[in-house]
Amino acid sequence: MKIQKIFFYLLSIGLGFISSCSNDDDMYVNIKGKIVSQVTNEGVSDAPIFISSNEVYGSWGGGFIVVDNNSGFTDANGDFSLSLKYSNNNNIFSFYSGNEFSFTDILEPNNNLRFEEATNGELIFKVRRKAKLKITLKNINPFDENDSISFSIHQSLGFQAMVYQIDNFGVENFYIENYPLYTHWVGENVNSNIFSTLVEGATYKLRIFINKNGVQTDYFTPEFETDLANLNEYILNY
Repeated sequence: MKIQKIFFYLLSIGLGFISSCSNDDDMYVNIKGKIVSQVTNEGVSDAPIFISSNEVYGSWGGGFIVVDNNSGFTDANGDFSLSLKYSNNNNIFSFYSGNEFSFTDILEPNNNLRFEEATNGELIFKVRRKAKLKITLKNINPFDENDSISFSIHQSLGFQAMVYQIDNFGVENFYIENYPLYTHWVGENVNSNIFSTLVEGATYKLRIFINKNGVQTDYFTPEFETDLANLNEYILNY
């Protein structure tokens, strides 16, 4: 009986020692970096930055266990500094930024860096700044209820810009399941505002399909550039 009591007493002391030292044994690293425009190489202010510290597991690095994460914003020069826990020098640090209407996510370099890469001096991450595009669409000279129009927004970098909002003041835009913002309208009362985003360093043009009085027209508008300082507007009358 005495032996059992001594054993449980020693075990409880050992467990208490482990729990009390767990916080003291945490290792922290301070990671400094800068978010800049890919086009101008200027710092991007007030950019959100999210960092997670991950421990690799599996003999082939098959997965991550999150050790810690932290977040903040860049200063007026685009600089950030965040402190995170890490478990060993094989940790992978993942970096995320971006804002739907202000700038893209991190474009370069790779946003998953090993411990020695993440802690070797100041990191430079590049993004592209964004601006809003507003397209005003009006059927100013309707022929009949079979009038129709659709368009898409094409970017010189090779991507098609996505529409994120359509405000209809006349007939509704044609709805396709799993593609609710498809740009297609049928009818005489077409009056809508369409919103998208443009990125710096790219030019854009609209591809337009019109059906009026049985005549089908398919054409591209002249190219236009992104104005980061102002709302980009395009009026489309047909």
